[in-house]
Amino acid sequence: MQTSYQFRCNWGVTLLLSSIITASCTKGVTPFITKSSESIALEVISSEHPAKDLVERSRLLAVRYRTISEHGARSKALSEIQITLRAAASLNAQYPLDWGDLIQKDQDGHPELAVEEFLCAEYLLDSEELIKIIRQQDMRTTPIQLRVACHNSLWRIDSKEAYARARNLMFREKPRAGDLLRPQYLEKMLLAVQGHLADELLLSIAAEESMEARARSLAMKDVVKRGMVEAAPIFESVFDTESTNFLIRKDALLAVLELDQQRGISILVNKMPQRTSDIGLFTFMTALREKYNIK
Repeated sequence: MQTSYQFRCNWGVTLLLSSIITASCTKGVTPFITKSSESIALEVISSEHPAKDLVERSRLLAVRYRTISEHGARSKALSEIQITLRAAASLNAQYPLDWGDLIQKDQDGHPELAVEEFLCAEYLLDSEELIKIIRQQDMRTTPIQLRVACHNSLWRIDSKEAYARARNLMFREKPRAGDLLRPQYLEKMLLAVQGHLADELLLSIAAEESMEARARSLAMKDVVKRGMVEAAPIFESVFDTESTNFLIRKDALLAVLELDQQRGISILVNKMPQRTSDIGLFTFMTALREKYNIK
């Protein structure tokens, strides 16, 4: 005969299994919550605060992660953090957590953990709740990887707000010393975003003289991939006005040739520098003239 305690435990396990199965099947073919996370969740279900216990376990794992230098070991440690947090997410129906508060607490000491917490929030919360967290985290002092994750989610939820916040980040916000937020924003996220607002933002980044060269170069190359022929005269202007960075002038000219070959050939015919004044650009353009059979 079952005791009252055994009945409660068995009923709790039944509810847990039901919620895990539901959570694992509602968001596509690849489950967010894996069997490994399910197993970890079942290990702690009988404790008083199982979800909180899992969060504390993930913080201990995050401390260990930051002491590891070898790449393979770091990847394994990050995977353990992810699995443990998703175990906590699987318990959310019975043991809800304040994910926004967790992210806020962990972002400075454990930014990798905060990113995984945000991904759990993205999975569990509705758009309105998630946008509140994104707005809270869209700050100059937020770690780069967390801020990029927030913007990535916002581009999917509300592209107009994402565009406005991205323009602020790219053009109005003073960069922190030594950070690479702008090129990483493109490399890790924006280049994959489709739509006219993303197109417009990329073109503005490519044309902005004060932008980091890496970000401008990435933007120009992606504009070419998107076939934005209207960008050709803008890139010709970049070629004409850029005075300090040879690589930007080179990328701009190549972009013009890809988008509007006749305009690019006109540049090669009419805007050759003197060998003595700019040997690098002269050599580069001479090679292009040969390629396009310009005498």
